[in-house]
Amino acid sequence: MHCPQFSRCSTRLRGDYCSDADKDEFNQLIDSDSHFDLARFNGVKPCDEEVMQHVERLAEYKFGRGRAADLRVPTNLVELADEGSSIEVRPVDLRACYAATWNMSDGWVIQVSSAVSSPRKRVVLFHEAFHIITHNHCQTPIFKRREVTQGSFNELLADYFAICVLMPREQVREQWTELGDVDRIATAFDVPKSTMWLRLREINLID
Repeated sequence: MHCPQFSRCSTRLRGDYCSDADKDEFNQLIDSDSHFDLARFNGVKPCDEEVMQHVERLAEYKFGRGRAADLRVPTNLVELADEGSSIEVRPVDLRACYAATWNMSDGWVIQVSSAVSSPRKRVVLFHEAFHIITHNHCQTPIFKRREVTQGSFNELLADYFAICVLMPREQVREQWTELGDVDRIATAFDVPKSTMWLRLREINLID
């Protein structure tokens, strides 16, 4: 439910943005597709502590080897989240959340809201992939309904995992040098503007 480094986190202790203490604000930013307002989220930025570094290494380990040269990470790579079981993605008419993941007797089923945009669907799929990976290795819960106002730290890590998979650090640096515009680079990676803005802030490419 909370960052294991919270009590000794150097980022929090020096007064910088704490992803755990402000995880609801972080989750609201991730979800802010059509109502993304820079002024509302100006202070939001993932911390650079060890936990986040582990998540980024996990993203590279699980999906880096299958990534094509295309900036748009193929969504079928989600199957690498559990190479011992099948993973089926089903669009359904979900109303209360973006997605739901089910551990069935013959594999996994990820239900994704049919109403979400293509960029949002990509974030949702790799968010759910994180839950599959951590459930297999740590027995973390996978059936908790997502509530923005009550998001656990595990949900924040899943969001950050998706960001790392879809926007690899070095590729973002290279493309920012060429494009230099948040809307254009978000389109190039086929991700929501809010998540690209967050990644650019984290890498210190924008203020």
